[in-house]
Amino acid sequence: VLENSSRKLSMIGSSVGGGVIEILRINKFDVHLQGRAGKYLSIIVCHENHGSKTFNKILNRIKKLGIRIINTQTTKYKDKNLTIIATDGRDNKRITIKEVMDIEKSIEGIEFIRSLSKLEKQ
Repeated sequence: VLENSSRKLSMIGSSVGGGVIEILRINKFDVHLQGRAGKYLSIIVCHENHGSKTFNKILNRIKKLGIRIINTQTTKYKDKNLTIIATDGRDNKRITIKEVMDIEKSIEGIEFIRSLSKLEKQ
C-alpha cells in the first residue's frame, strides 16, 4: 500500500523469477500485468468512464511527448476505468514527473496518474 496525506494506492503482485513481476490487482481493479524490471515503464491512470474520450486524450498527449507506447490495458470498476500504459523505458524518451503532473492536471476526467517505475525529474 502506497499512501500519503491525500491519496492511497494498493497493489497485489509478486515476483515470478528472472526479474519478471506480475501484478494482479490495483486498488479494486483486477488486472493482469507482467513486466521485466527496467524494460518498460508502466503508467497507471484512473479516469472517468466516458467511452474512449478521456483514454484517447491521454494516449495522444503521451505520443505528442515522443514517448513510445508498447501496449495498454483498461479495466472497469463502477464508474471508473483503470488504464495501464506500458511505455518503452530503455533507449527512447522516458516520461518525466513534470509531464505526468501536466497530463493529470490538464485532462478532465483523470482521477490520478501513478508510475510503477521511478520517473526522471527532468
